[in-house]
Amino acid sequence: MRGDDLPSMSDLDDEQLLALAAGREVASGRLRAAQAELYRRHVRYLYGALKKREGMLTRTVGFAVEDLVQETFQRAFQYGASYKALPQADAERARLRTRAWLGRIAQNLIIDALSRSTEISASPMLESSGSTSRTSRRRPRRPSSARCGAPSRSSASASKMS
Repeated sequence: MRGDDLPSMSDLDDEQLLALAAGREVASGRLRAAQAELYRRHVRYLYGALKKREGMLTRTVGFAVEDLVQETFQRAFQYGASYKALPQADAERARLRTRAWLGRIAQNLIIDALSRSTEISASPMLESSGSTSRTSRRRPRRPSSARCGAPSRSSASASKMS
């Protein structure tokens, strides 16, 4: 098949572009063209959606929006062959599905970064969040001296004061 017979990248749907973008056997020029077309279609949406959460991203994970967008597209190109479009979906619904898929990749990257972070576990926000487990709701056990009938410090101090 000659290069003239191949469809233009703008004529392909997102599933076809992702399959080309993820393909190892595709000629380098077509692979890059597929990646560029997919990026062109969806980068403004992804950047805008992540930009709304820029403060949270910077504070909690240390990601710049631009870095997260870049990493999201790299993962999309890496795993593009796993993307499945809806059968017989109209163009708008197919576009929304692709954007949801890209958003999920970004979300997973954020979750991965949070799970690798050790700094977050020392956060005072977690300690004061009010999340209590079943064991933390129990009253602390008294020292063994208090259980054996020995006077506790509070009762001994109270008797000295009277």
